[in-house]
Amino acid sequence: MDKIDDLIRIRVCGDGFLYNMVRAISGTLVYVGGGKLRPDDVADVLASCDREQAGPTLPACGLFMNRLWYDHTSELDRFRLGD
Repeated sequence: MDKIDDLIRIRVCGDGFLYNMVRAISGTLVYVGGGKLRPDDVADVLASCDREQAGPTLPACGLFMNRLWYDHTSELDRFRLGD
């Protein structure tokens, strides 16, 4: 997570995501940054498997996909995704 002027940039990498997962992760990190949760609480939230324990699901505005990586797929070679 980076703060750039008034913006917060959160980078999330993974090989699959659930519906609203990145928005929920971001909301939880905003709660940590705002003091509503402690950094150590995040592990407890994850271990509880209870979505109610986490921060809010943030709105989708400002959320965008930056890059995709695929295992070797010849159809995608022409896009040079590995560069």
